[in-house]
Amino acid sequence: MVAGKEKYAPNVEFSEDLAEIIGIILGDGNVFSYVQRGKGIAVRGVSIAFHGDEESYFFRVRALLLSVFGEKASRVEHKTRNARYLRLYGKGYVELFTALGLPPGNKITNNVTIPDWIFSNKSWLRACIRGLIDTDGSVYRTGRWTQICFRNHNPALLADTRRGLLKLGIFTSQITRRKIYVSRKHALRKLFNEIGFRNYKHESRFVQYIAP
Repeated sequence: MVAGKEKYAPNVEFSEDLAEIIGIILGDGNVFSYVQRGKGIAVRGVSIAFHGDEESYFFRVRALLLSVFGEKASRVEHKTRNARYLRLYGKGYVELFTALGLPPGNKITNNVTIPDWIFSNKSWLRACIRGLIDTDGSVYRTGRWTQICFRNHNPALLADTRRGLLKLGIFTSQITRRKIYVSRKHALRKLFNEIGFRNYKHESRFVQYIAP
Protein backbone atom coordinates (compact mmCIF):
# COMPACT_ATOMS: atom_id res chain seq x y z
CA MET A 1 0.00 0.00 0.00
CA VAL A 2 1.33 3.42 -0.95
CA ALA A 3 1.25 6.15 1.68
CA GLY A 4 -1.33 8.80 0.89
CA LYS A 5 -3.33 6.41 -1.30
CA GLU A 6 -5.47 4.80 1.40
CA LYS A 7 -9.02 3.81 0.59
CA TYR A 8 -11.94 4.72 2.75
CA ALA A 9 -14.68 2.29 3.69
CA PRO A 10 -18.22 3.06 2.54
CA ASN A 11 -20.93 4.18 4.91
CA VAL A 12 -22.84 1.19 6.23
CA GLU A 13 -25.98 0.72 8.30
CA PHE A 14 -26.58 -1.69 11.15
CA SER A 15 -27.75 -5.01 9.72
CA GLU A 16 -27.62 -8.76 10.25
CA ASP A 17 -24.79 -9.07 7.73
CA LEU A 18 -22.74 -6.38 9.47
CA ALA A 19 -23.37 -8.04 12.86
CA GLU A 20 -22.18 -11.37 11.44
CA ILE A 21 -19.00 -9.74 10.16
CA ILE A 22 -18.43 -8.33 13.65
CA GLY A 23 -18.75 -11.86 15.06
CA ILE A 24 -16.33 -13.25 12.47
CA ILE A 25 -13.73 -10.58 13.28
CA LEU A 26 -14.17 -11.11 17.02
CA GLY A 27 -13.46 -14.79 16.41
CA ASP A 28 -10.73 -15.12 13.78
CA GLY A 29 -10.08 -11.56 12.65
CA ASN A 30 -8.39 -8.38 13.72
CA VAL A 31 -8.37 -4.69 12.94
CA PHE A 32 -4.81 -3.51 12.34
CA SER A 33 -2.99 -0.19 12.09
CA TYR A 34 0.80 0.02 12.05
CA VAL A 35 3.74 1.57 10.24
CA GLN A 36 6.16 -0.74 8.41
CA ARG A 37 9.61 -0.60 9.94
CA GLY A 38 12.19 1.13 7.81
CA LYS A 39 9.63 2.17 5.19
CA GLY A 40 7.42 4.63 7.03
CA ILE A 41 4.36 3.28 5.24
CA ALA A 42 1.09 3.10 7.15
CA VAL A 43 -0.76 -0.20 6.80
CA ARG A 44 -4.34 -0.22 8.03
CA GLY A 45 -7.42 -2.37 7.61
CA VAL A 46 -9.11 -5.55 8.73
CA SER A 47 -8.00 -9.17 8.34
CA ILE A 48 -9.80 -12.52 8.78
CA ALA A 49 -7.94 -15.86 9.04
CA PHE A 50 -9.10 -19.22 7.67
CA HIS A 51 -7.82 -22.76 8.14
CA GLY A 52 -6.84 -24.79 5.11
CA ASP A 53 -9.98 -26.95 5.29
CA GLU A 54 -12.33 -23.95 5.20
CA GLU A 55 -12.25 -23.14 1.49
CA SER A 56 -16.03 -22.96 1.10
CA TYR A 57 -16.35 -20.78 4.20
CA PHE A 58 -13.61 -18.52 2.82
CA PHE A 59 -15.67 -17.80 -0.30
CA ARG A 60 -18.90 -17.38 1.67
CA VAL A 61 -17.27 -14.75 3.87
CA ARG A 62 -15.70 -13.05 0.86
CA ALA A 63 -19.16 -12.74 -0.69
CA LEU A 64 -20.53 -11.42 2.61
CA LEU A 65 -17.85 -8.71 2.78
CA LEU A 66 -18.52 -7.76 -0.83
CA SER A 67 -22.26 -7.44 -0.22
CA VAL A 68 -21.76 -5.16 2.80
CA PHE A 69 -18.80 -3.03 1.71
CA GLY A 70 -18.98 -3.28 -2.08
CA GLU A 71 -15.31 -4.24 -2.27
CA LYS A 72 -13.69 -7.58 -3.04
CA ALA A 73 -11.37 -8.50 -0.18
CA SER A 74 -7.77 -9.42 -1.02
CA ARG A 75 -6.72 -13.05 -0.66
CA VAL A 76 -3.41 -13.54 1.14
CA GLU A 77 -1.78 -16.98 1.46
CA HIS A 78 0.43 -17.72 4.45
CA LYS A 79 3.94 -18.66 3.34
CA THR A 80 4.44 -21.55 5.77
CA ARG A 81 1.16 -22.38 7.48
CA ASN A 82 -1.84 -24.05 5.90
CA ALA A 83 -3.84 -20.85 6.22
CA ARG A 84 -5.13 -17.92 4.21
CA TYR A 85 -6.54 -14.50 4.93
CA LEU A 86 -9.10 -12.06 3.62
CA ARG A 87 -8.05 -8.43 3.98
CA LEU A 88 -9.67 -5.07 3.37
CA TYR A 89 -7.16 -2.24 3.44
CA GLY A 90 -7.68 1.40 4.32
CA LYS A 91 -7.82 3.92 7.14
CA GLY A 92 -11.57 4.13 6.65
CA TYR A 93 -12.06 0.50 7.70
CA VAL A 94 -10.11 1.13 10.91
CA GLU A 95 -12.25 4.17 11.65
CA LEU A 96 -15.43 2.29 10.81
CA PHE A 97 -14.76 -0.76 12.98
CA THR A 98 -13.48 1.41 15.82
CA ALA A 99 -16.80 3.27 15.76
CA LEU A 100 -18.61 -0.09 15.72
CA GLY A 101 -16.77 -1.24 18.84
CA LEU A 102 -13.69 -3.02 17.40
CA PRO A 103 -10.59 -0.80 17.76
CA PRO A 104 -7.25 -1.87 16.27
CA GLY A 105 -4.77 -3.83 18.33
CA ASN A 106 -4.87 -6.86 20.59
CA LYS A 107 -8.48 -7.89 21.19
CA ILE A 108 -7.79 -9.39 24.62
CA THR A 109 -5.70 -6.46 25.85
CA ASN A 110 -8.35 -4.06 24.56
CA ASN A 111 -11.09 -6.18 26.18
CA VAL A 112 -13.01 -6.19 22.89
CA THR A 113 -16.36 -7.95 23.04
CA ILE A 114 -19.82 -7.98 21.45
CA PRO A 115 -20.86 -4.33 21.00
CA ASP A 116 -23.93 -3.05 22.84
CA TRP A 117 -25.70 -2.14 19.59
CA ILE A 118 -25.81 -5.82 18.64
CA PHE A 119 -27.51 -6.75 21.93
CA SER A 120 -30.28 -4.27 21.14
CA ASN A 121 -31.68 -6.47 18.34
CA LYS A 122 -32.10 -10.28 18.51
CA SER A 123 -31.66 -10.70 14.76
CA TRP A 124 -28.31 -8.91 14.94
CA LEU A 125 -27.37 -10.94 18.01
CA ARG A 126 -28.16 -14.24 16.26
CA ALA A 127 -26.04 -13.19 13.27
CA CYS A 128 -23.11 -12.12 15.45
CA ILE A 129 -23.15 -15.40 17.38
CA ARG A 130 -23.24 -17.28 14.05
CA GLY A 131 -20.02 -15.52 13.10
CA LEU A 132 -18.45 -16.33 16.46
CA ILE A 133 -19.34 -20.03 16.35
CA ASP A 134 -18.34 -20.38 12.69
CA THR A 135 -14.86 -19.11 13.54
CA ASP A 136 -14.09 -20.09 17.15
CA GLY A 137 -16.63 -22.88 17.57
CA SER A 138 -16.50 -26.61 16.97
CA VAL A 139 -19.06 -29.38 16.52
CA TYR A 140 -18.19 -32.87 17.69
CA ARG A 141 -19.56 -36.04 19.21
CA THR A 142 -18.37 -37.63 22.46
CA GLY A 143 -19.92 -41.03 23.03
CA ARG A 144 -23.67 -40.54 22.73
CA TRP A 145 -23.44 -36.77 23.17
CA THR A 146 -23.19 -34.10 20.51
CA GLN A 147 -21.80 -30.74 21.58
CA ILE A 148 -21.16 -27.33 20.14
CA CYS A 149 -18.17 -25.79 21.88
CA PHE A 150 -17.13 -22.15 21.75
CA ARG A 151 -13.58 -21.43 22.88
CA ASN A 152 -11.88 -18.07 23.25
CA HIS A 153 -9.09 -16.58 25.37
CA ASN A 154 -10.99 -13.33 25.97
CA PRO A 155 -12.99 -13.64 29.24
CA ALA A 156 -15.23 -10.70 28.36
CA LEU A 157 -16.12 -12.18 24.96
CA LEU A 158 -16.79 -15.60 26.48
CA ALA A 159 -19.13 -14.06 29.06
CA ASP A 160 -20.95 -11.97 26.46
CA THR A 161 -21.33 -14.92 24.07
CA ARG A 162 -22.87 -16.95 26.86
CA ARG A 163 -25.12 -14.02 27.81
CA GLY A 164 -26.18 -13.68 24.18
CA LEU A 165 -27.07 -17.36 23.84
CA LEU A 166 -29.10 -17.28 27.05
CA LYS A 167 -30.88 -14.12 25.87
CA LEU A 168 -31.88 -16.05 22.74
CA GLY A 169 -33.25 -18.88 24.89
CA ILE A 170 -30.41 -21.32 24.17
CA PHE A 171 -29.20 -23.11 27.29
CA THR A 172 -25.43 -22.97 27.67
CA SER A 173 -22.95 -24.36 30.18
CA GLN A 174 -20.99 -22.27 32.62
CA ILE A 175 -17.58 -21.06 31.44
CA THR A 176 -14.91 -23.70 32.09
CA ARG A 177 -11.32 -23.62 30.84
CA ARG A 178 -12.06 -20.78 28.40
CA LYS A 179 -14.94 -22.73 26.86
CA ILE A 180 -18.73 -22.85 26.87
CA TYR A 181 -20.83 -25.74 25.58
CA VAL A 182 -24.27 -26.25 24.10
CA SER A 183 -25.14 -29.90 24.57
CA ARG A 184 -28.83 -30.31 25.35
CA LYS A 185 -30.62 -31.65 22.29
CA HIS A 186 -33.37 -28.99 22.40
CA ALA A 187 -30.76 -26.24 22.68
CA LEU A 188 -28.70 -27.69 19.83
CA ARG A 189 -31.70 -27.81 17.52
CA LYS A 190 -32.78 -24.31 18.51
CA LEU A 191 -29.28 -23.03 17.75
CA PHE A 192 -29.25 -24.81 14.39
CA ASN A 193 -32.73 -23.64 13.36
CA GLU A 194 -32.52 -20.04 14.61
CA ILE A 195 -28.81 -19.21 14.23
CA GLY A 196 -27.40 -21.83 11.86
CA PHE A 197 -23.97 -21.96 10.28
CA ARG A 198 -22.26 -20.33 7.33
CA ASN A 199 -19.25 -22.57 7.85
CA TYR A 200 -20.06 -25.76 5.94
CA LYS A 201 -17.62 -27.81 8.05
CA HIS A 202 -19.73 -27.18 11.16
CA GLU A 203 -23.03 -27.51 9.33
CA SER A 204 -22.19 -30.88 7.79
CA ARG A 205 -21.00 -32.29 11.11
CA PHE A 206 -24.14 -31.12 12.88
CA VAL A 207 -26.44 -32.66 10.27
CA GLN A 208 -24.44 -35.88 10.50
CA TYR A 209 -24.77 -36.06 14.28
CA ILE A 210 -28.25 -34.63 14.85
CA ALA A 211 -31.07 -34.42 12.31
CA PRO A 212 -32.47 -30.87 12.46
